[in-house]
Amino acid sequence: TFHSFSLILSVGDIGYYDDAGQFYIVERMKDSFKCMGRQVLPTDIEAVLLSHADVAEAAVAGVPHDQYNEVAKAFVVLKPASQNKAIRATENDLQDFVAGI
Repeated sequence: TFHSFSLILSVGDIGYYDDAGQFYIVERMKDSFKCMGRQVLPTDIEAVLLSHADVAEAAVAGVPHDQYNEVAKAFVVLKPASQNKAIRATENDLQDFVAGI
């Protein structure tokens, strides 16, 4: 159910807050962003993030950057730690994982 309150983020996506204060991104205003002169598809980066064993959900958007025009900003929900794995992925782990693909 959509609430009457919605907004457009500076990254160009549409989202809303629910009654519990949780924020949801529901639609992209554009399908790509430009970084270092190249078109980048957020869905490509999301697919890589989602292939990581610790990632449950991922969303990526282009955010303004002084030097590169825009850069990717990832929003990630990690899976709960399993009994066999006490340590989950960190931000640096995920950056290295995406860079290695």
